[in-house]
Amino acid sequence: MIGLILFSLILIDEVDSFPKVYELGGITVTAKRVELIPNLLIELTSEDLKSKGASTVGEALRFIPSIYSRTGRKGENYIEILGIEQREIVIMLDGHPIYSPYTGTADLEQIPLDNISKIEIALPPVSLLHGANSLGGIVNIVTKKYTKSVLLGVSSGASIKSIANYGNEIGNFYYYISGGISESDGYPLPDGTKRENSDYYKRRITGKIGWEPNTTTEFGISFANYSSEKGIPPGFTNPRFWRFTDWKWQYFALHGKTELFHKIKIRGSTFYDTHINTLVSYEDSTYNDTEWISDYDNNSAGAHMTASFSLGKFTTSTIGGSFKIDYVNKREDEEPWEKYKGQTVAISIQEKIVIPSYRLHLEGEIGYDGFTGTDSRLHVINYRTGGVCFIGSENSLFFSIGKKNRFPTLKELYSPNSGNPDLLPEHSMSYQFGINLKPIKLVLFRNDVNDLIDQENRYANWENISWARFQGLSINGRYKFLTIGYTLLDAYDEFHETLDNKAKNSANFGFNYTFNFGLDINLNVFWIDRREDGDNYLDSYTLLNANISQRIGKFIKINLNSSNLKNEWYEDEIGYPLAGRLLGVELLVNF
Repeated sequence: MIGLILFSLILIDEVDSFPKVYELGGITVTAKRVELIPNLLIELTSEDLKSKGASTVGEALRFIPSIYSRTGRKGENYIEILGIEQREIVIMLDGHPIYSPYTGTADLEQIPLDNISKIEIALPPVSLLHGANSLGGIVNIVTKKYTKSVLLGVSSGASIKSIANYGNEIGNFYYYISGGISESDGYPLPDGTKRENSDYYKRRITGKIGWEPNTTTEFGISFANYSSEKGIPPGFTNPRFWRFTDWKWQYFALHGKTELFHKIKIRGSTFYDTHINTLVSYEDSTYNDTEWISDYDNNSAGAHMTASFSLGKFTTSTIGGSFKIDYVNKREDEEPWEKYKGQTVAISIQEKIVIPSYRLHLEGEIGYDGFTGTDSRLHVINYRTGGVCFIGSENSLFFSIGKKNRFPTLKELYSPNSGNPDLLPEHSMSYQFGINLKPIKLVLFRNDVNDLIDQENRYANWENISWARFQGLSINGRYKFLTIGYTLLDAYDEFHETLDNKAKNSANFGFNYTFNFGLDINLNVFWIDRREDGDNYLDSYTLLNANISQRIGKFIKINLNSSNLKNEWYEDEIGYPLAGRLLGVELLVNF
């Protein structure tokens, strides 16, 4: 790593090398300002993310209102938006979807924050232009266009990480390469013991090259290779002794935008994504004798494009289309490979109208989504309407109403243990009404999900149950150096029984202050109410994270991080406690 630092120092030039946003990766397709979008869109900058005292996307999102970020039984990080689970949410990286083709989810704990420039979070109902399966909203992770930096860090649990980034511009071209290694012997629990089988070793390399000949045209190619070996901490009751001896994620993506005849704006992307992993089950906690081995070799490919054009001074029309194909190959031990396939297509039309005399922006959309699986063919029509009415120069009222769907995953359809090829797609009617009174945004929401796909228990087949309702309000505010958030959620099924693991109340608070001499102090608090889990309850808990950094000169920054500063015992799943107090220090050098 010392050699890599010296190499980076040699390459320093006079070009401003601090992080730049990879704008090709954004999802605000037709609006130049966030305030023109008729549903709540939360944008988190790189500085917002760093202030959370987190190192991964999953950790940072725990402190964002309307989102519940939790760690599952396999040690993977998932999110919920307004109570709706991640398999109903589209997770994107630079505008293209990232997910395991088998489960339809992405592990956000695998994505570090060091090369992220911003995160966009859209609450339902979202625009149909973003494609299928976004019933519960969208999270888009936008990377940096390029930067030059080196980071070294150590923290509790014998955890270390080293990261190097380098990028630059050459005329109309730019490039970026980033690499990192992180490892840990496992995290400590609040009682001072180390959590069994919580170690990991992660490696990754990412990069991009791009061409930007003018202000309206840009093309970029990005790639990534993530690889890790990690343990899965067993539960305290009925423990499973599992490890991912091999976990790989690779992707290649092409993004572009251009303008034709000064009227037609075109944006598009295409991607190829692979997930390969080996899950090993052992007989006991010695992790020596193998019980079984499960191999997954999954890949997906797809494309997305939108074309916008103005028919008049106050109207804009946009046509969107997307296509993706998923392949799943899985086996246990030396049994024959099981092979599944799914294809998804989405086509939509959006019309945007501006009425200046009433300071009103209106949107209307209609779209078609289709899915073809190994033994399934599903088709739906979706629609959405919304508007923004400005009050004064900065304040506004907004509303959004829409119907959206989520097709079953290949696991839900074809799993040998629980699959059901007769599943219907989930449907939702979503309502969102809000007021943007800077610095406070208040949103009232209701999401009615019909044909909800669920299991009676984890060993039962997947079924379409009748319906579930998610309703409440969310408050998101920022004033000078203070941020606040609060979410009230009422989530219940057709029998008016509260849904499992859905907290009625959650809140967050942030204090962020920068002194003139380069000292940053960041405190972030997250509190969540107790939650039902079957016949039991998950206790409420409060997390306090702290981040203090001092800039030395123009290029050097020292970060002191602490997560779970109170050393509180907390769980997202009963019997699976998470890390106690973690302390860390980082040295960041920006060139």
